[in-house]
Amino acid sequence: MSQFENKNEELLKVDSSKSPDNSDSISPSKDIKLTDYQRARIERNRQKALLLKHSKLIPHPYARIDMEDAEKSIMKVQGKKVIDTGGGFLLEEDDLEEELLNIPLTQIPAPIVKPDLPTCLECQELFQDSYLFQTFEYSVCDKCRDNEDKHTLITKTDAKTEYLLKDCDLDKREPPLKFIVKKNPHNVRWGDMKLYLHVQEKPPPVHPTEIRTTNSPSSAVELNTTSALDNYATEAGYMVEERALEVWGTEEKLLEEKDLREEKKGKSKLKKYNKQIKALRMSVRSSLYDRTTNVSHQHTFGPETYNEEDDNYARRCRTCDYEETFEKM
Repeated sequence: MSQFENKNEELLKVDSSKSPDNSDSISPSKDIKLTDYQRARIERNRQKALLLKHSKLIPHPYARIDMEDAEKSIMKVQGKKVIDTGGGFLLEEDDLEEELLNIPLTQIPAPIVKPDLPTCLECQELFQDSYLFQTFEYSVCDKCRDNEDKHTLITKTDAKTEYLLKDCDLDKREPPLKFIVKKNPHNVRWGDMKLYLHVQEKPPPVHPTEIRTTNSPSSAVELNTTSALDNYATEAGYMVEERALEVWGTEEKLLEEKDLREEKKGKSKLKKYNKQIKALRMSVRSSLYDRTTNVSHQHTFGPETYNEEDDNYARRCRTCDYEETFEKM
């Protein structure tokens, strides 16, 4: 029996030993015992208190839990309790409490009551909860979930490359797309990956007169004039492909933009390749591309010739065929 249970029983014995004249006292004939729920709750609170105490006494997050060594590392400096981390600095206990308070807590949403149960887009059956609905607000039950084909996940980098999207299109454009964060499988030291739901295929069409509504029970079938695909975007939320169509308008415009960018990319690669080839040729045959020798060229003239009509002389360079005319005084 835990310490809390012993303490509670001692309090009950003290109360029972009081005078019966007091109206607030408990009669000794009544035997009050703790229920199983109360005992379990006391045990959970005790475990939480022990874990909190252990977390305050650990000098390093990766160190082995050793209460004796941890208590030895705690000291008082100017009236404050500090922990010697062994790394050359002291850590205050207040910092540990702030870290524990800043830990993000994820709360599981409350279950959906029967009148508002969502309808699966694949089997058209009502369901209470599913992984895709809870994570991406995509109305597909766990039985119809297909991780290999229809309901695959796509990384943020692949989504931007394949659908020509920007960060603002995924995270800031209303409504922002739902995603999950996972460690990079290629290297743990790299940044975390953002995975979005990549839905490429619409659910199979259903006859308009056999669509279950969210307000009807699971066994009832009501008449409805709208088709299942008309309510697809509102029930399933926004996925990567739908966001791309929202940005580019149609799939044809997206393909045209991808072809245009591929063409520009090919031209830039060809231009860069030609530039590298030219630089290689200049380095191999430097005599033909030596600009310094061409700038400092000195003419070597041949014999002079006299022109009787203009009464002047001319001479031509033997290297570059430059012709110079002049007169003699």
